[in-house]
Amino acid sequence: MPGISCLKLPPGARAGRNVRGAAGRLARDDAIMASPRGAPIVGDVADDFAERYVSWFAASVARRPSGLRSVGVELEYPVVDEHGHPAEPALVLGVAARFGPAVTTDMGASTLEARIGPVADLHLLDKRVTALVTDLSAMLGADGSRLLGYGIQPAAGLGDTRKSPGERYRQLNNGSVPALDGPRWGELLCLSASSQVHVDVSVAEAAAVTGALNRTAALRIALLANSPWSARLPGTGQARRELFWDQAYANRPRRWGIFPPSETLADHARRLLTTDAFLASRDGRVLRIEEPVSWAALLRSGRPVAAWDVDGARHWLRPRVTDPLEHLGAIWSCTRLSPEYGTVEDRVACAQPPGEQTATAALVLGLVECAGELRELADALPLESWIEARVEACCRGLSARVGTIPVAALAERMLAIAERGLSARGLAEEQFLDPLRERLARGENPATRLLAVPAAERLPWLLAQAAL
Repeated sequence: MPGISCLKLPPGARAGRNVRGAAGRLARDDAIMASPRGAPIVGDVADDFAERYVSWFAASVARRPSGLRSVGVELEYPVVDEHGHPAEPALVLGVAARFGPAVTTDMGASTLEARIGPVADLHLLDKRVTALVTDLSAMLGADGSRLLGYGIQPAAGLGDTRKSPGERYRQLNNGSVPALDGPRWGELLCLSASSQVHVDVSVAEAAAVTGALNRTAALRIALLANSPWSARLPGTGQARRELFWDQAYANRPRRWGIFPPSETLADHARRLLTTDAFLASRDGRVLRIEEPVSWAALLRSGRPVAAWDVDGARHWLRPRVTDPLEHLGAIWSCTRLSPEYGTVEDRVACAQPPGEQTATAALVLGLVECAGELRELADALPLESWIEARVEACCRGLSARVGTIPVAALAERMLAIAERGLSARGLAEEQFLDPLRERLARGENPATRLLAVPAAERLPWLLAQAAL
C-alpha cells in the first residue's frame, strides 16, 4: 500500500492544496450554473430544487421552540481493545444497541457515534455528554475495550476494520478511488472519528453563516487537530482525518473541502446541483452513478444514466429533482447545512481529548452567535487563500499560514469572536472555551502533544491518556 502522507496524495489524486486547481474547479462550477446565454440552468429544474430545499429547511425551523439558539453534537470515538486495535464489531454494535438511536456506529463498525441534543444550554450539553460517555466507557470496559478521545483508529489501516451494515456505506466506499493493492481509499473513512456540531440557524442567515464558517475552516482545524499519527498509516500531519476526503474522493472533487459562499439559501441550494451525480435511491436500494456528470447537467438533459447496485448489477436510472435531496449527507464540505434539522453543521474537528468534549460545540455556537464578525474575518482574505490554508492546517496545525498571516493569529481572533458570541447569551458558557485558550497560549493542539512523544511510545500513551 502506498504511503499516506499529509502532503502527498495517492496516485491519481488531486491535491486540495493546489490553489490553481481549486480555482479551476470553482470556475467550472460557475459555468455549470449558467447556460451559454448566462441564464440559470434549466430555470424550472434549478428553481424547483431550490424551492424544495428551502421549504424543507423552513419547515424544520418552524418546528423549533422559541428561545435561545440550540446546539447539538455528533461525537465519534474509536473503540479499541487493550492493545489499541479496533474492537470487535459485534461488541461495538451490541453496546450501541443498548442506547437506542442516541448511539450508532459510523462507517467503521469499530467507531461509535453519540448524538446529543439539541439543547439551549452548553452546561446541560456538557452534563449529557459526560453522562453518556461515562456509561459507554463503563460498558466497553467490562469487555476489555475502551473509548478514545482521538481522531483516528491508532492501530488500523485500509482493510483492517469492517464497515457498518447498510448499502449506503458500501456504495460510499465503492464510489471512492481504488488503491493499488485491492482496497479502496474510501475505507479511510472507517478509521476516522470527528466531533461534529449542529447549531440552529434561520432561513435568512443560513447561507451567510455557512459561508463564513466554511471559509475559516482552517482556523478550527488547526486549533482542534487530534489525528496526527497511526501505527498503520505511514506519513505525518496534525488533522489527517480531514484529508481523508481529498484522498478517498479525489475523483469527486466538488463534494468536499471549502465551497464558495452563497448570498441566499436558494442560491446555496442551486450550487449544490453542481456536485457530481453520485447516489440515488430506488425501491429501497442505493444506486451509484459513475459517469462524471453534475446533477445540474443530468437533470437538464433528462436522459437515463447507468447506475450500479451494491452487487454490481447495472440499472438505468432516470434522474429526479428529489435525488440530490435524498443524499445530502454525501456532500462533505467543511461546513454544510442540514434541512432535516434546520441547522448549520460544522464538521472539521477531530474527536477531542478527555475533559474537553464540549469545547468544539462552544466554539461553533459562539461563532454562529457572532456570525457578522466571523464573516468580516472570512471576507478579509480571498477564497483561494482559505482553500490552501485548509490543507496547510491539516499538515502543520497552528504553525500554518493563511497567505502570509499565521493561522495562530487568526485563530486568536476567531476565539475572541466566539467568546463575544457566548457572552451575549448571558449563560456563562465562555468557560467551555478554556481548553482552546490554553492551546493558543501554549502554541500547541492535541496533535502536537502526541507528536512530542517518541513514535514507539505513542500507542501506549494514547491508551493511557486518551481513554475516556
